[in-house]
Amino acid sequence: MEVRLERVEKIGRHRGSIHAPSPLPPTSLPSSFAQITITDNGIGISPEFLPHVFERFEQADSSSTRSNAGLGLGLTIVRQLVEMHGGIVEANSAGEGQGSTFVVRLPLQTNLTKTTPAVAASDSFESTVLPSIAGIRVLVVDDETDNREMIMMTLEQSGAIATGVASAREALATLQANPGAYDLLLSDISMPEEDGYDLIRQVRALDVAAGGDIPAFSEAVLPAIALTALASAEDQRAVIAAGFQRHISKPIEPKTLMRAIAHLIESKSSRE
Repeated sequence: MEVRLERVEKIGRHRGSIHAPSPLPPTSLPSSFAQITITDNGIGISPEFLPHVFERFEQADSSSTRSNAGLGLGLTIVRQLVEMHGGIVEANSAGEGQGSTFVVRLPLQTNLTKTTPAVAASDSFESTVLPSIAGIRVLVVDDETDNREMIMMTLEQSGAIATGVASAREALATLQANPGAYDLLLSDISMPEEDGYDLIRQVRALDVAAGGDIPAFSEAVLPAIALTALASAEDQRAVIAAGFQRHISKPIEPKTLMRAIAHLIESKSSRE
């Protein structure tokens, strides 16, 4: 694999490229970008799959016996991260067995003042439509480092105070060691050893002084949102029955997350 970083003064469109949608209108794109190019000589991408490579839950091999695990969310998350920073991402491949090239283009720091108005017009953190979550203390639980850090970055860019842990056991220990330190629990469902269901049941079994809630299904002292790639009506019913107040499917849409957090905190405040 080869990774190359360079400054590009003009953006060229390459034949056969797949371009992720950019939050910047084409006429407003800065002429100077930082370009990161990742090239490998691996299994490549077929022409049929190439147009869908950044779509959620898409996998070139979707059979039950595939050798590579995963839910097909990785490249969707990559696109979200790049777009959050005002950039674009594209994929190129000559076909199966011929490797792949991914190109990320990000505005340089010197150009941010020029692009701010364009970004603000379509960015997910548009202050005129989103409620404020500034100062809200959130405990984020996700065993996948990239996902956890992306969620924390999304929260912190909106003014929240985010703490991240990698397991249900660590989350429970953190809550018990710091009663009342968090306004909201944000937890992934699919985690090894103990999953999000195990975590929320244990949290609801804590006494109020320890940050929990008794009985388990009364209105929560600690509001909780479940994050999961499983988004069926049955999955939503299961997370609510376990003790969460909201269900948000992955990959996370910042607008959806901000509104859900603000609504829960507002509802909790109105009951106090």
